[in-house]
Amino acid sequence: MDHFDREPSFEGMLEVYQLVMDGMNFFCRKFDLSRSQADIIMALAAYGESSLKELCEYVDFPKSTASRLVDGLVERKMLDRIVPAENRRTVKISVNKKFRKKMESINQSSELNQALTQRMSQEKGMLEIGKLMMQRDIAKEKKKKS
Repeated sequence: MDHFDREPSFEGMLEVYQLVMDGMNFFCRKFDLSRSQADIIMALAAYGESSLKELCEYVDFPKSTASRLVDGLVERKMLDRIVPAENRRTVKISVNKKFRKKMESINQSSELNQALTQRMSQEKGMLEIGKLMMQRDIAKEKKKKS
């Protein structure tokens, strides 16, 4: 456990960043997506059903850009638009259930594993990611106390 007591190294953070980018590039190629489209999908996968305004905050895109990207992804049946019964004036956006299953299936893909492990060992990557997550959790706790 003492490995997690140390700060993540700059080199380690760069390697984690490259690992994440390799995973994102693989995702884009696998589903024929632009990086912006992938950002939209990943944000919705992470945060769940969201309004367009919330989505824009997650991905830091102008509303017109996000709207255009969402339109294309809805057309490709990767995203769904949902009109909640309790407030018909709002529209929520979420990852389509069938597409989510396709996304989840690539997690077990040997192709993905190979793409990611070329960059660094999984053990080293997990160690650096663990350090970063612990730092994030510590920072959240400090904010709560102050």
